[in-house]
Amino acid sequence: MRLKLSILTIFGLMMGALHSSAQIKWFNPAEYDRPCIQQQGFQSELGNSYHRLPDRFKGRVPTLVWQKSTNSSGLAIHFYTDAPVIHVRYTVSGDLNSPDMSTIGTSGCDLRYIDPNGIWRDLAMNYSFADTIKLSYHGLDTSLQHEYRLYLPLYNTVEWLEIGVPVKSSFKVAAPREEKPIVIYGTSICQGGNTSRAGNSWTNLLSQYLDWPVVNFGFDGSGKMEKEVIEAIREVKASVYVLDNLYNLTEFPVQEKVDRIVRAIHILKERRPETPVVIAGHTGHNSPSHAAQRDSSNKAVATALDIAVKEGLKDVYLLSFEGLGMDSEGSTVEGVHLNDYGMMELAKVYTDYLRSLLVIPDGGEGITHEVTQRRMPQYYDWQERHTEILRENSTNPPKSVILGDSIIHYWGGASLGDHGIDTWNERFAPLSYKNLGMAWDNIENILWRVNHGEIDGFEAETVLVEAGSNNTDDNSDEEIVEGVVFLLKSIRLHQPKSRIKYIAILPCYPDEDRIRVLNKKLKKAVLKAGFEYCDPGPALLAKRGAINRKYFVDDAHPNKEGYRLIIDDILK
Repeated sequence: MRLKLSILTIFGLMMGALHSSAQIKWFNPAEYDRPCIQQQGFQSELGNSYHRLPDRFKGRVPTLVWQKSTNSSGLAIHFYTDAPVIHVRYTVSGDLNSPDMSTIGTSGCDLRYIDPNGIWRDLAMNYSFADTIKLSYHGLDTSLQHEYRLYLPLYNTVEWLEIGVPVKSSFKVAAPREEKPIVIYGTSICQGGNTSRAGNSWTNLLSQYLDWPVVNFGFDGSGKMEKEVIEAIREVKASVYVLDNLYNLTEFPVQEKVDRIVRAIHILKERRPETPVVIAGHTGHNSPSHAAQRDSSNKAVATALDIAVKEGLKDVYLLSFEGLGMDSEGSTVEGVHLNDYGMMELAKVYTDYLRSLLVIPDGGEGITHEVTQRRMPQYYDWQERHTEILRENSTNPPKSVILGDSIIHYWGGASLGDHGIDTWNERFAPLSYKNLGMAWDNIENILWRVNHGEIDGFEAETVLVEAGSNNTDDNSDEEIVEGVVFLLKSIRLHQPKSRIKYIAILPCYPDEDRIRVLNKKLKKAVLKAGFEYCDPGPALLAKRGAINRKYFVDDAHPNKEGYRLIIDDILK
């Protein structure tokens, strides 16, 4: 009887395991028919592999660089799901840990979640490290299809990977981002040593803080500004190149350091003369034992930059860490490699510095800080519409644009509704306007789109801006006024020659009185800041100041007749 029970028990466990497995659907990014690996410099050649350099560089770059380039540091997979649990399983070719890094830091993936309002959230995981590494994340929000970003191992080579969700859950992998990436070439500190987990590597933190793609060319034990490596990374079309190599140049005399830095600048500028190059200084982490190395390296950088300026090389910058205050006890593991706190410090310094080069003004927190949104993915995909706009602008640059929320998105049938298609075709289309409305956008979401390329690459005659109505639920009048003015000033940085006109918040029920008062404050601030202002809303009101419902499809959005009533004032 015991034998029979044991056999039945084993059979039951096997069937249970099969049943459990059948309840999970698995996705292998390497088998996708389109690219889905984020922050990969050679996407067209590498496809969905987890390496950082294509095979053609094997034998051309130093052996150690090639070996480390097979590590997936900086690579990520972005996806959307409404699953209550997410599983990740994968294999790696190297040792699971190293003497100075934990198993999770060496070989672990790291999953981060972005809520519908663009706020980053951390996730706790269950893990098992064996021949097949297994991670799982439980208790996730199933109310919407949320955005997740999976950061791949910093110090190991991924051979095979799958992401699993329950069969009834949705799952969609995001296409690689369209912005030109920040390309960073550096040492083990750049690769991620010795942080506790992948998402806390400073280049990944930089990508999170700026919400911008960052390509990581950090190579442990190398990163010595080798000519062959510089020639390789310059093939990647970057928004800015960062060379953070000084820690691994300490073996060379000052003149050799100078020569390598000048040569690197020349190689990059020969191929990409318009792309800024940033040379990072040596921090030393205020450690007395590193003072001589720090001073020697920083002297070499200063000399090299003087040579570059005299030779007429433009847009070459020094990021000096003098006065940063990073200390060997609080910021590092052993006086050199950064712990999580040091990684955060370094990422913040780079974030502040690179904002000016990327034309992303620092608005601090709240309504003047740019964020994404994903409030209603069941109606349209916000990121996909953004990507579509970037692609269309590159192939067919508009003469003028109108930015806004759902009031603009619904106007002209731009992937949502066609409430005002007649007036759009009659009045906007002949003037070659492009509809840049996105439903449920707040001011901070439009700001993100402005800072991520939607009005770059062309010179607009006019930029019309409708923003603020969706902020009335969560923000004060004063915050909305500050946000609108900050948004308009940010637009001016991207379109310095354009006519910029703000469209006042349209009336909606039951907030007609508040909006009337708010618009007076907006008018004063907008005009004072040097921008144009119009308020077409009164045409939509009845005699006593309430909205005239015959001009609305609901209590907020104009219908065909409503759009026709406001068009003249907007285009005046």
